[in-house]
Amino acid sequence: MTANNNTTKRLTLISDGWTNIRGESIINYILVTPMGEAFFQSSEPAGQNSHTGEFLATRLIKVIEDVVPMHINAICSDSAANMQNAVARVRAKYSAIFGVNCTSHQLNLVIKDILATPELAALMQNAVALSKWFRNPHVPLEHLKAQQINFCQKEIALSLPVKTRWQSNLDCVTALLKSQKAFESVVLVNAVGAVMTKASNKHQKAREAYALIKSPDFWSDLKKLREIITPFVQLIISTPDSSPDVSSRQTRWMSPTHPSPSSLPISLLARSLRSWTSSSPRERSRPQLSSTVFITLPP
Repeated sequence: MTANNNTTKRLTLISDGWTNIRGESIINYILVTPMGEAFFQSSEPAGQNSHTGEFLATRLIKVIEDVVPMHINAICSDSAANMQNAVARVRAKYSAIFGVNCTSHQLNLVIKDILATPELAALMQNAVALSKWFRNPHVPLEHLKAQQINFCQKEIALSLPVKTRWQSNLDCVTALLKSQKAFESVVLVNAVGAVMTKASNKHQKAREAYALIKSPDFWSDLKKLREIITPFVQLIISTPDSSPDVSSRQTRWMSPTHPSPSSLPISLLARSLRSWTSSSPRERSRPQLSSTVFITLPP
């Protein structure tokens, strides 16, 4: 990539941090052209420096000046307070550069806020509890695998949500729903059902897992939750493609492959939102939730 090429004169600088296997904090800098081509600019360890707005701004300005300031149109980052502060500091020096929040990060926050509403949080907690119980004792798990092969013609790994990757909640829910018949069948196996229904205190989690499997409402609500989250996850997956045009996201959202807002299962979300609005003002101060309501509730 050379500065003489016209496609390099309207660049977006993307910055994000991660932690390597040695526990070191690394900051990456990527340049993206108007055609959607991405180029690795540089990577550096944060060392003993905290990720303050001042420190991040200093490093961003160095990268911008290495590239040539007039060639940078925008900075794309997550919406964390320190990054927003850093971008503001950069714009104080280079006012022609504007800040853009990462679409994938914002959509992850939308999913986070959907799942933070009380009823959906409780439902997700139950889904995780069921997955965890069958991932630990090897005997029930092996019986479950046998039933999965019987009903699904293959084993289905039970996944757990990953913190900060909120779309992983959909993987957890989907694995459970694909295995529903296997779950309902495995509790009829003596080696499993007998363990899950014991009255001792140490088998409380087993009894709770058994109750979830036998509950039609649990499975019904899981299906509704999947329908609520799926459009957001599909949009997250479609974001890092070759099209840099932000307006294409709206077009893709309204395409036939995405359910229209009016087709989403509103009742489950609405019940949870009613519980959420009765919570404390501090718990209600999540800005993304208003976007969630706007997108998912019909006019």
